[in-house]
Amino acid sequence: MADFSWLDFDDRRALVDALIDIGLVGDQRALLLGDLPGRYRLQLRNMPDDLAQLQSDIAEINQVERLLDGQVPLRLVLRRAEVEAQHSPAALATIRRLRADVELRAGGQPPEPIAEPPPSEIPEAIVHRDDMVDFEFLVRGAAAGRAVARLTVAAVADGTPLLGGGGQPVEHRGTGWLVAPDLMLTCHHVVRARRPDADPVAPADLEAQIAGMAIHFDLYGSSAAGEAVGPARLVAMAPAPLDYALLQVPAGDRRPLALDPVPIDPRDYVAVNILQHPEGRPLRVALRNNIVAGTDPTGVRYYTDTLPGASGAPVCDDRWRVRAMHRATRGTRAVYAGKRVQYENIGTPIGAVLEHIGRRAPAALEQIKAAMTAAG
Repeated sequence: MADFSWLDFDDRRALVDALIDIGLVGDQRALLLGDLPGRYRLQLRNMPDDLAQLQSDIAEINQVERLLDGQVPLRLVLRRAEVEAQHSPAALATIRRLRADVELRAGGQPPEPIAEPPPSEIPEAIVHRDDMVDFEFLVRGAAAGRAVARLTVAAVADGTPLLGGGGQPVEHRGTGWLVAPDLMLTCHHVVRARRPDADPVAPADLEAQIAGMAIHFDLYGSSAAGEAVGPARLVAMAPAPLDYALLQVPAGDRRPLALDPVPIDPRDYVAVNILQHPEGRPLRVALRNNIVAGTDPTGVRYYTDTLPGASGAPVCDDRWRVRAMHRATRGTRAVYAGKRVQYENIGTPIGAVLEHIGRRAPAALEQIKAAMTAAG
């Protein structure tokens, strides 16, 4: 005998799309399944990501004709979804169509449109979770920006500047930031100043590129000239996956950024903010839609926005302590904030960078630790 199901494949897919559209995915799973008996909810399988979890839940619920007490799980889910879909006409139409079919097959009647009373106003509420931060967040963020610089690296080959179209020098831009009064961190691929598939850079050319690199602090507006510092020299580096370069720069009065090498646990709903020079423009900060998606020993993945030129930027928590250094982006099929996303950004955990620096340049690590202690 064929397996029982309420909805065919196309209708299941339409329902999943409608639920994603109204945000009943991820953290809202408990709301979607809230009318189901608790013992039955515990029997649903756990899946590795939000989209797979939603698809699995609907597939399992779709195959249950009735529970022992006579309840139809899919009917309960569709009723809850209809209540939550009032703000999305397209999703509401899909959910009502599917619910009407299930109600008729279950021996009931097509549902009447839900007439909800006007929402009552109350003085205040937390909409989803408490995302407020102390006002000091703004004060510390402004101070952190002083330690971040735009880097412009002119490519050199065989001791001669590389020229591109029109005979102009080939330049690569990135972001760097102070980890000690005279030490700056950025990405290895920024100072390498080559396409990923290019031949290795000769040590003398790399040294020349770093020495000739333009470093500008205080680029806060379209007309800001900033403060130029230099020259720089290489202290330690590592290619991907760590992808870092530690540079010595002239010491000034700028306060280095505080570091937190403790690995991030994405289950803690950590938000990360990135101070960056996207496309070589004045300093910008990305602090919306900025939740950590996952971690591994050499990577922290997050949804915080970046653009070319952000490579090397500090990835900070809400205390403006650096947790990672931004290095790249990659494709994904994740669901975030109820929407499918195509990309997630990735940074190198600051703890992994410090560990490598300790093996390559122990004296520099001691300087960084002293700066960390001073920063509290």
